[in-house]
Amino acid sequence: MFCTSDLIALGVMDAARKELGLRIPEDVAIIGYDDIEMSSWESYSLTSVHQPVEEMIEKAMGILDNLLKGEKRRDIKVFNPVLKKRNSV
Repeated sequence: MFCTSDLIALGVMDAARKELGLRIPEDVAIIGYDDIEMSSWESYSLTSVHQPVEEMIEKAMGILDNLLKGEKRRDIKVFNPVLKKRNSV
């Protein structure tokens, strides 16, 4: 199951274990998105997609600054996410 955020994935993991009696990853594999610190906790060990958030913020602020200065140039930057493999898959 691919969740749109790690926080949602952690909730899905809790519900799968406690409400449905499922084992992770034996019965269901779960992947999150954000790579929040809690994802690496031993009780979760959630596989997650990590994004370079600081770099993304810096780039966005630079683009906004240029727009405020009246520059019409549009920069395109592709950021490479990294899959943090843990024990949920």
